[in-house]
Amino acid sequence: MESHNSPSLRPPPRFFYGYVMVAAAFCIMLVYSAARTVFGIFFEPMVTQFGWSAAMLSGAFSLSIVMDGTMGILWGRLTDKLGPKKILFLCGTMAGAGYILLFWVDAIWQMYLIYGVLIGAGMGGIFVPLSAALPRWFVARRAMANGIALVGIGVGTLIMSPIAYWLVTSYGWPTSYVVIGSVFLVVVLISTIFIKNDPSEVGQKPYTGSGQKNAVNRAAVRDFTLNEAIHTRQMWLTFVMFFCFGFAAMSMMVHLVPHIINIEISAATAASVLAVVGAVNVLGRLAFGLIGDKLGSLQTYRMGFIMIIFSLAYLLFIRESWMLYVFAVLWGFSAGGMGSVHTPIIAELFGIKALGAIFGVCGLGVMIGGSVGPVIIGLLFDQQENYQVAFALCLAFAVLGTILNIWLTRMQKRLTGVN
Repeated sequence: MESHNSPSLRPPPRFFYGYVMVAAAFCIMLVYSAARTVFGIFFEPMVTQFGWSAAMLSGAFSLSIVMDGTMGILWGRLTDKLGPKKILFLCGTMAGAGYILLFWVDAIWQMYLIYGVLIGAGMGGIFVPLSAALPRWFVARRAMANGIALVGIGVGTLIMSPIAYWLVTSYGWPTSYVVIGSVFLVVVLISTIFIKNDPSEVGQKPYTGSGQKNAVNRAAVRDFTLNEAIHTRQMWLTFVMFFCFGFAAMSMMVHLVPHIINIEISAATAASVLAVVGAVNVLGRLAFGLIGDKLGSLQTYRMGFIMIIFSLAYLLFIRESWMLYVFAVLWGFSAGGMGSVHTPIIAELFGIKALGAIFGVCGLGVMIGGSVGPVIIGLLFDQQENYQVAFALCLAFAVLGTILNIWLTRMQKRLTGVN
């Protein structure tokens, strides 16, 4: 039986359906990100209306992230068995209905149940199935295809902030949630119609390019099952490496603006710096996808860690407004780009047979790092009254991630016989 990873597969026909898959995934990722973005914009109006504390309402968001990550493992396994289409229909319906149901929320327990559990579980079945689906269509250009799809996340974040602000000031947060939930539901369900479980459904084979041996083809491995992968050092090195990325990336997302204000630079400047990070994030996803196909995803991920190390070291010494924009370019490019090669890394290390389940487990590393990082960084700030020690810890995790990447790369070269 011919492997999906074999470079001897025939080139695809003139019209390759894999590009339809990329377009559908882009649309789904766009509304996925847009729906996630609005929580912070609707936060203050909800606190003001109900008198909840910030911690109470933040807990619903934290629960949602936990549900997203843990349920991602289940959805990943079901994706491997049933295909991405059924999971996307189910989870898209769950999350979309959840956003619409927020219209009737008037107690904090309802917020935890609907936003934390229902929406969190539904969102967990959006990212993982799509991330598992695309590598089945691409051997060559795998990282690039994934990067283009994930650009939808950056675009969704950029366009949704002003739209959500207009909605909530014009119609209030309950009606705004109904609008956002309805749009999310329609876009996800229509886009999912175009999702195919496997190239064989349309009589095609995975895209292998011109047949030239690039880094991805040379590094290809046999297909692992989840049980086999769990018993390898590579999987747990990958899990911890992803944890390091999640710790640093999510900590900066939460604490960058407070840090800028803490060093006595205006909130308006902080907002504009954040906008630059978002814009460059899109460029990073495209660039890392292209580079990943040339160098290999692990090597590209290491490049991102090195850029993060330099940008965090630079941030520790910033005291002028203009310097923040240099940081924003470095950070946005590297952090955004690294996210685009997560799934290709798993495909290169473990093949595609159980890609959904293995990615679900390793992706939980990002979620856990992203959950504990901001809390630890916040505690360090409370003790120090500045972010110097806190951001130095983020830098240390980036260094650890680089070391783990080098170890993992060398291990992979020995296993595959690549020099």
